[in-house]
Amino acid sequence: MNNVKIAAISYINSTPFVYGLNHTDFNLSVDVLLNTPSDCVTSIESGNCDIAIVPLASVLWLKNVKIVSDFAISSNGNVRTVELLSNSPISEITDIYLDSESRTSALLVRILADEFWHISPNWHQISYKKDEIIMKEGVGYLMIGDKVFDWENKFTYNYDLAKAWKEHTSLPFVFAVWVAREDIDDDSLIELNRALKCGVEHIDETVDTLVSSIDKHAAKIYLTENIEFCLNDEKRVAIDLFLSKAHLLRSKESPSPM
Repeated sequence: MNNVKIAAISYINSTPFVYGLNHTDFNLSVDVLLNTPSDCVTSIESGNCDIAIVPLASVLWLKNVKIVSDFAISSNGNVRTVELLSNSPISEITDIYLDSESRTSALLVRILADEFWHISPNWHQISYKKDEIIMKEGVGYLMIGDKVFDWENKFTYNYDLAKAWKEHTSLPFVFAVWVAREDIDDDSLIELNRALKCGVEHIDETVDTLVSSIDKHAAKIYLTENIEFCLNDEKRVAIDLFLSKAHLLRSKESPSPM
């Protein structure tokens, strides 16, 4: 391919990948596009890019794509940037607003509500760029990404979804995976993985050059203690388990609110 378009997520948890993509001498022409998770899905789905990192749940409906890398965005405990925030304990939450930027987290919180927390709240969609957050009792907000750093201390209760999944299944959780069009050539995938490996091996440089929204020391701790980037066998088991639960949940709902 003469030119490969790659869609990457614009959150801090993806910055090592972005660093690697921007600091690798490719043997081909590469354009890197930064988007929200949902926009990365739209980009690969519409054909506007060749390779993308997408929320895991999108694998359920994306056509003509394949998971192509041993790198991902995952957590084996507290992820910190995927949280259910509320001023009420989980047992008293009656309404949950779902962050519109990632369907994976929306499905995950619904699975946890049903199987782990045993609650049946009313579900709503919210765009934090447009809609108002109402801090009242009985309401929970699913938030993902960098915005969590700004809001996590403003609520009484913080429920980390990766931690809850770990407690429920004893498995890590994979939030996003790299996918490519089925006709992508092997040379492009080799170059992709070389760049991703470069980024993961240069966390310090990543933080110094790409992180400005939070304290750099806090960013390094987050990227080394909360986020894991390698996709191992245990995480592939976790992927299969989540996708089976998500598929079952979606099949029960017609039409699906997701």
